[in-house]
Amino acid sequence: MAKLLFFLMLISLPALADDIAAPVANETPEVIKELEALPVATKQNVTEPEPEETILHTVKKKIIPIPECHSPKLLNSAREHIATFLRTSATNSTLFRRRRHFILKSLDAFTTENIADYKTSAQSPVSDIIVDLKMNGGVLEENMRLCKNENINQAERPLFLLIWPEDGKYKVRIINLSDKRYVNLETSFIYEE
Repeated sequence: MAKLLFFLMLISLPALADDIAAPVANETPEVIKELEALPVATKQNVTEPEPEETILHTVKKKIIPIPECHSPKLLNSAREHIATFLRTSATNSTLFRRRRHFILKSLDAFTTENIADYKTSAQSPVSDIIVDLKMNGGVLEENMRLCKNENINQAERPLFLLIWPEDGKYKVRIINLSDKRYVNLETSFIYEE
């Protein structure tokens, strides 16, 4: 029974299509006449809009000399600040005392690192801090210096000094100094040459 109904529907479709198409074909010339009656814009009447005034602002990069990583005055300031920081955040943990010993013993050798190498999240938190300074602080990458110190203890993360100009002086941020297992603090200091 269902097949018979389906067959009858298929047979009636062409007739239904002819009934629908006839009125549409009769209306087509009227629609064309209405479209032709609409006013057409000629090329003479159309004018190009004038471009708005464009204001260009160029940013000049001001490159500021940054102290070298092996500068004795910078290393002494970093050593004093790190020693004070570690002394004030001391815990009774043997691991923390051991870590403090290795850090203080290895503060003489910082090497300059290429900041462009620290742009991926794999280099976090260094890359996070660099991006934050560039985006929120407006510090140019050319006005930053990254110094790396490989600790004597290879199990520990290396220390970094990130240096940038701020208010006519230099701000030095020490990265990876605080280990969240022992103390969760960030530290930085102002350095003057």
